[in-house]
Amino acid sequence: MNDEVIKGIAMKHFILYGYEGTKLAKIAEEAGIKKQSLYHYFKNKDELVLKMNEEAIEEEIEFLKRYFREKSTKPLNEILVTFLIDYKKRYLSNDNLSFMLLMAFMPPAHLCQVFQPSCRNYYSHLELLLERIFIEHKDVIRVSPEDAAVSFVMFMDGVVVQLFYETPEAFDKVLRISWDIYWRGLSCG
Repeated sequence: MNDEVIKGIAMKHFILYGYEGTKLAKIAEEAGIKKQSLYHYFKNKDELVLKMNEEAIEEEIEFLKRYFREKSTKPLNEILVTFLIDYKKRYLSNDNLSFMLLMAFMPPAHLCQVFQPSCRNYYSHLELLLERIFIEHKDVIRVSPEDAAVSFVMFMDGVVVQLFYETPEAFDKVLRISWDIYWRGLSCG
């Protein structure tokens, strides 16, 4: 048994039951150990969820860096809309992103002050990476790269919230309806 196995089981529990509904005893049972053995790895549920969130943020930032590095030569419209579609796929198939968004949207009340800076860290990285993409494609946008990055993050949040609170189909519908309007407002042509 190691802490990676425990965190993997815990992640599924946090996603399914939220912070309050997740029980260390159930995680231990699924891991095939006694609850007291969990304390060898984590002193309590707060330490477990904080460590998991820290690692989730780091992994998602690395994903963003790779993603935008690989896509930077594509047309801007394609980079942005493909990112949203791929983000949906990642959310549906990657517990890490689902967990990170859960903790961003619904952190444990007593840990909000800890989760907010890590969430801001993620969004700061996203904005910086987007700003670089917009600088590389500044000839096709009618606003500054900084404003374009902020507007895209806000647009993205509006679409992604459909995944979190609604369904993948709601995400698809909102993206289909709003993408063209967003792109026409952002682009020169």
